[in-house]
Amino acid sequence: MPRPLRITEPGLFHHVTHRAANRRTLFVHDEDREAFTDLLEQCAERWGVRTCAAVLLPGRYHLLVRDVAGHLSRAMRHLDGVYTQAYNRRHDREGSLLRGRFKDRVVQRQRWVLEVVRWIHRQPLRGGLAETPAAWSWSSHAAYVTGVAPAWLDTREVWELFGEDTPADRERFDAFVAQPPPTRVRARLTESNWSPLLGSEAFVEDWRRRIRGDERYDAMDPAEVRRVRARTLDEVITAACDLFAQPEAALLAGTRGRLNLPRMLTLLVCREHTAATLDETAARFGVSPGAIASLATRIRRKLADDPDITAQHAALVAHLDTRAERRPGYDPTGIRRFIDSIEGS
Repeated sequence: MPRPLRITEPGLFHHVTHRAANRRTLFVHDEDREAFTDLLEQCAERWGVRTCAAVLLPGRYHLLVRDVAGHLSRAMRHLDGVYTQAYNRRHDREGSLLRGRFKDRVVQRQRWVLEVVRWIHRQPLRGGLAETPAAWSWSSHAAYVTGVAPAWLDTREVWELFGEDTPADRERFDAFVAQPPPTRVRARLTESNWSPLLGSEAFVEDWRRRIRGDERYDAMDPAEVRRVRARTLDEVITAACDLFAQPEAALLAGTRGRLNLPRMLTLLVCREHTAATLDETAARFGVSPGAIASLATRIRRKLADDPDITAQHAALVAHLDTRAERRPGYDPTGIRRFIDSIEGS
């Protein structure tokens, strides 16, 4: 079985989660929870994986960690493996405790770290376990609002983004977590199709570009890697408009009885280089999903017979890569402006 896609370069923030298998209870009593947090402290000491936020729920956990040395996978093997062994001894059981492999996603430092912290601290509310974030004992929220952090929790990274860890800042932090995230942010955090990258469009594209050119990811889960490396429909269409010097409406329009070659080439590259579904592609090109395959087959036949069309296809793919290389890096927006916008919304 191929390894899941792990982006584990030094210094990255990760949202990590894992759940018990077969709907078991992962934390039966406080002894279990204390054993788990002791292991979080060991992960920081041995592998430089610092826990910045955490919540322990009955059947799963969520962490925000800073992977200082790039050893997340080793730290998680220790955390999950040693905890399972100790749990089995305490509860006189055998076998796996956790469901499959842990899930993680790289989190952009600027605004999204704070959004993940808020989302983690609000988990007991979503599950009906508590009425306020501070009312749930096994969360890092209390440490942030009281200013008293346990040894396993590193609050410095979050306070660098939010404030100065003063009484006034702690009160602001409590109010920030109490307020639900904006709808579009909540949609990103709760999307069923878990993405290994959480951040702005530019941040995600920057990482996609790196992964496309890095052979280390070739041995990981092909479906996951393909999804991250894939272009978007917008990227392909924009590149085609640029290359063929046509507005989008003309590029995507189909005319009965006349071959719109740029449109056909764009459609083919969308099928070859994006992870878009048939429905998504069909909607952009104004055709039925069933017509997409026949149109792609038609243009492939022309590629086989016409060197000029083959050259135009290659030029579009090359132009797509060239545009991506010219794209600027993500904008390090000031976190103060982000907080002001949230508080004012």
